[in-house]
Amino acid sequence: DKKFVNKLLENFAGIIAVSSANKSNFEAAKNCSEVVSYFTEYSSKELLIIDGGSTTSQASTVIKFEEEEVKILRLGAITKEKIFELL
Repeated sequence: DKKFVNKLLENFAGIIAVSSANKSNFEAAKNCSEVVSYFTEYSSKELLIIDGGSTTSQASTVIKFEEEEVKILRLGAITKEKIFELL
C-alpha cells in the first residue's frame, strides 16, 4: 500500500534522496529488520523506515562523478558496459 508514502510526499516540502538501505560494504537490506540492524547507532526516533515488504531485487548501481573521472562505487542491476555506453 503506497497511500502513506504518497501522502508523505504530497505534504513534505523538502528534498528526499534515497538509495539502497545499507551501509558501504554491506549487502543491500532485503527487509525492514535488516535495515534496522544496519543502523543501530540511531534511535527509533531518528529513523523513518517505511516497510514496503521484503524485496529480492538486486541492489542499485552507485556511480561517482569526480571531475573527468567516473567511478563505479557499487555494481548493481546496470552493467559497467551499459554505463559507459550511455556516457
